[in-house]
Amino acid sequence: MATPLHFLQVCHAYLLLEKPDLLDSVPQMTASRQLAFLTHKAHMCLASAESCQWSPSMIAVSLISLELEQFRSDWFPLTLSLLHFIQNLNYSELIGCKEAFSNHLLLSVQNTQQLTAQSCRQQKRVRHHTTSNSSKRKMVGPSPLEQDDIYASIKGLYGEISDDLADPAIVAAAIISED
Repeated sequence: MATPLHFLQVCHAYLLLEKPDLLDSVPQMTASRQLAFLTHKAHMCLASAESCQWSPSMIAVSLISLELEQFRSDWFPLTLSLLHFIQNLNYSELIGCKEAFSNHLLLSVQNTQQLTAQSCRQQKRVRHHTTSNSSKRKMVGPSPLEQDDIYASIKGLYGEISDDLADPAIVAAAIISED
């Protein structure tokens, strides 16, 4: 069964074959980059419950038509060409699908912008909070009595090791016992 993404790829390829100069008016846009953008938009739209109302081919044509409207003055004849290609001439279905996806994409962009703004504000608050608190923090180390105990323990360890190594009889006994 063909999915909206299959139709999107086929319709995009069809348009590029019919109109090789399709992307000439869009700076730094390649066919693969445009298809990636369309695929991303399709994923966003297919996540909505509304997408179940339309056929996969209509979803693909609607998304491509929305994209064409942004940079081509001849978007309508190109959209009609796609409708003839997929053998679906239901214009009212196309209009309904385009309107729903246009609104969905607009809301998605607005939600993304709001989430980005909230995230930036939270990061600024966290940075400000940690910066202001970091200047107030004190290093808390061991108390002087605890430090004395630590140093005494370290000296005892090194003292025992060095005393044992200084006595040749202990070193010789340790070597013999290992064998």
